[in-house]
Amino acid sequence: MSRSEVRELLGTPSSTFAANQEGGIPIPERWQYGDSLSTMATSAMFPDHAPGGVWVVYFDDNGQVSNIRKPQDRQQPWRADVK
Repeated sequence: MSRSEVRELLGTPSSTFAANQEGGIPIPERWQYGDSLSTMATSAMFPDHAPGGVWVVYFDDNGQVSNIRKPQDRQQPWRADVK
């Protein structure tokens, strides 16, 4: 799937990060969906790491989707799971 197909399907991402290298390690282009002020601040401080609470679409060098990551559940220590 291309960038334009992703945009057509999911809409405008809440934040985008261009491909780059940090310390010789390649970091792929990624689009994030569902950012909050907290996740945007985390991404600004640590651009090589996508926060756990957002959908992430990664692209390869040809602009095609290479991976998708759904938001990771965060356990709240004060919440007990109700069954």
